[in-house]
Amino acid sequence: MARSSRLTALDSLRGFGILLVVLGHASRSASLVSWIFSFHMPLFFIISGMLFHERQFLDSFKKKVTRLLIPYLFFGIVTFVYWALIERRFRVGAVVPSRMR
Repeated sequence: MARSSRLTALDSLRGFGILLVVLGHASRSASLVSWIFSFHMPLFFIISGMLFHERQFLDSFKKKVTRLLIPYLFFGIVTFVYWALIERRFRVGAVVPSRMR
C-alpha cells in the first residue's frame, strides 16, 4: 500500500476552517460572525503557505494553462455557439436584429 504524503493535522485544521466558514455564513450572531471572520482567512493563508512548494515559473504556467485556460476556452466557445445558433433565435421576447427577420 502506498504511503500518503498528506499531513493529517493540516487536513484537520483545514476542515475546521471550512466548518467555521460555513458557521460564519449561516450564523445570525454578529459577535460570532465577527470573531470567526477575524481569523478564518488568515488561517487558510497560513495553511497554504505551509503547503507551498516552489516550482519553475514555466512549468507552473504550462500546468495552469492546460488545467484552467484550455477548458475555459473550450466551454466558452461551446456556450457561445449554443447561444448564437439556438438560444438567441428561440428565446421569447429576445430582440432580433433586423437583418435576421
